[in-house]
Amino acid sequence: LILVTTVMQGAILAARRERTVLRIAIGGLAINIALIAFLIPAFSYIGAAVATSLTEALLTVLSLRAASEVGARWPLERTGSLVVPGVVLVAALGAGFLLPPLVQVGIGTAAFVAAALASGAIARAELADVLPRRSQQA
Repeated sequence: LILVTTVMQGAILAARRERTVLRIAIGGLAINIALIAFLIPAFSYIGAAVATSLTEALLTVLSLRAASEVGARWPLERTGSLVVPGVVLVAALGAGFLLPPLVQVGIGTAAFVAAALASGAIARAELADVLPRRSQQA
């Protein structure tokens, strides 16, 4: 969500609509404060996580809407294919909750990449573009 919001707000800023981004940020702050005040006393850190997630979702929706007004749009046709890898990532991280953080990152990364390749969300050629290349020695 944060990636989508950041990209869309960049498009809004490029269109010189700084006040729009400011209004979105202030709205998100107000909602976050209200949610935190309500959820943390009742649900502790789980409430904080829910408040933050709901706020980020709201910011994403508002940013997508505002960006569409300046002619920008997120490529939704490819985003849907990342739902399955995302669910696999959440399951892997949940299963490894008690493991050390760096182990969790490794497991989560491996699970996400495997699911993304299996579901067709990314192609092997795209993955090869981000992996370091072996130097060829003669």
